[in-house]
Amino acid sequence: LRLRPKPKPAKPKPKPKLGPKPKSMADPAATVVLRGRGLLEVPADELEGSNSDDVRYLDLSNNRLQDMTRLLRLKRLVRLNLSGNDLAAVPETITTLAALDTLDLSRNALTLMPALAGCRHLRRLHLSHNLIERIDGWQLPVALETLDVSHNALGPRLTSLATLKDLRHIQHLGAAGNPALQPLWDAGRDAAGLWVYL
Repeated sequence: LRLRPKPKPAKPKPKPKLGPKPKSMADPAATVVLRGRGLLEVPADELEGSNSDDVRYLDLSNNRLQDMTRLLRLKRLVRLNLSGNDLAAVPETITTLAALDTLDLSRNALTLMPALAGCRHLRRLHLSHNLIERIDGWQLPVALETLDVSHNALGPRLTSLATLKDLRHIQHLGAAGNPALQPLWDAGRDAAGLWVYL
């Protein structure tokens, strides 16, 4: 009898080489968290540790920031958290962040609506717990969808809300904690026809 030789196992096909994975918010290289460090400026060494082009989310909340010029290098930054920094004004540096989608300026000391019309892709703006007295829609980007001005010092006059009519995409306006507005907006809609959360 002739024994048939055992067939040789087939060699596994090499896996095709994949290109680099796209950066996501879950990617550590895309996220830099510098929360609560008492910082006076954006630290250069933290940004140099990861390629600045990779940073998509930067958390600088609960610091004492005064100098934010290093934000200029973050050309692809999508989300920026500057809450709790006792800011009295928003630096012009912010308007150079062309890819910015979400900006958190809550819990600061702002008295005026920040001039952010230059942030053309900004869709979410959080301004709660400041000292803002008036809404100026002309200061805001046309792409804005959500505006939170709750717990500010907004007065009872509705004239400033008319400036929001030019913001074609805005859908939600958070205005809770502004006692002067409550009697006028008890129906849940404002003069601009937006849903208001009181």
